[in-house]
Amino acid sequence: MTKFNQTMIIIHLCHYIVSCISIESFNSIEEKVLIDSFKPNTLKNNHRRLTSIFEITGSILAMVYALLIALNIGAEVIGFTILLVSTCLFAAWAVIDRRWTFLLLQGMYTVSAIIGIIRWA
Repeated sequence: MTKFNQTMIIIHLCHYIVSCISIESFNSIEEKVLIDSFKPNTLKNNHRRLTSIFEITGSILAMVYALLIALNIGAEVIGFTILLVSTCLFAAWAVIDRRWTFLLLQGMYTVSAIIGIIRWA
């Protein structure tokens, strides 16, 4: 897989993620966070939509990463880049849902993805 193909895949992947998350969702989150700042550990309906998008997309990307690495077809850099995107989605989910231990785990996976990208690049 050429560098151009890898770059195009990453660009399309980022475009997909951005299109899944609309600006309206973030605006409604800001309003809800300001209103509900005194109610810790509550997950509102607007948050549920975002966490579902992050969970599903992150899980699919993690499966694609695992397959790319296991197939050993020379797509390690794209695989670790997909892992990095997946961990960012899971980290966003953890922050919204206030799951700090899960966020710590995603931090470790992020470090792993960065090491993989550096080693295989």
